[in-house]
Amino acid sequence: MSQSTLSRIISGGRLAKMPELVAIAWATGHTVAQVTGAGTVADRAQCAARATNDSGMEDMRQALLRFLELNDYLDDHAIPATI
Repeated sequence: MSQSTLSRIISGGRLAKMPELVAIAWATGHTVAQVTGAGTVADRAQCAARATNDSGMEDMRQALLRFLELNDYLDDHAIPATI
């Protein structure tokens, strides 16, 4: 990334593309969520569910957070999550 591109991104003159966000995060030792101010997955996640099959709500919440953290990891590395 050129210095002028980085300068425009920092000054707000240009929005960063995801690969650029990943590069900035990697170069600064941060995650994309930290660079963009999105917070942690657990901070952003809200869930409501009904426990079935003897599943506890906390177990279900932890499983959900693992999937969301994987999604964030893929986003941080600019890897598209496809089904």
